[in-house]
Amino acid sequence: MEYVAKQHTNGYYHVRIRASIAGRFLKSNNERAFITMQMQQLLAARSVLEDPLYAKSLAHHIDLLAYSIAEDGIQLLAYCIEVSSLEHLINILLERLGQHRSEYWLQYQQANAKAVVAINKLAGEHESLAVSARIHLHHKDWEYDRYSSIGFYLHDRRGDWMRLWRLTRLYENDASAYRSYVLHSRSRKFAAMIES
Repeated sequence: MEYVAKQHTNGYYHVRIRASIAGRFLKSNNERAFITMQMQQLLAARSVLEDPLYAKSLAHHIDLLAYSIAEDGIQLLAYCIEVSSLEHLINILLERLGQHRSEYWLQYQQANAKAVVAINKLAGEHESLAVSARIHLHHKDWEYDRYSSIGFYLHDRRGDWMRLWRLTRLYENDASAYRSYVLHSRSRKFAAMIES
């Protein structure tokens, strides 16, 4: 696994995990559901890891703000106290995905098994809000996709493993305001594509 990380301090981070060669990273909806379930387990406040460094849980170190689990890869938006905890989460997810694949896909080809992980530090909460919109727009049915965090923003989906408060205060925790923000981001994206 190859890491590209910048400025290892506390703050907002955008993580991209993709296949090392072009193509699909996640082979099926089964794998996408598996990743979602793993994040729920690892980031729940009640979860405890066997790792003494994270004895309380990763939830004490990471606030997951947005995610996208698509065929071409995984994107996470998180606030963390130390980026090493985010790297630890990624390592666990990829290790468990490998185990899951070996259990369910006996004939699985290893061509796309290696992952490239990019971790980029963001300037702050406003840039993070913009990245959350891009993450959600990555899905065709962005308003209702079950493999993204959009339900937490628009449809009152609940779970102690997602902690949006760092971003929701920017739009007064109003789902219609966030939806308008995402739609505005999408129209700017299309306008830029037309101009180029």
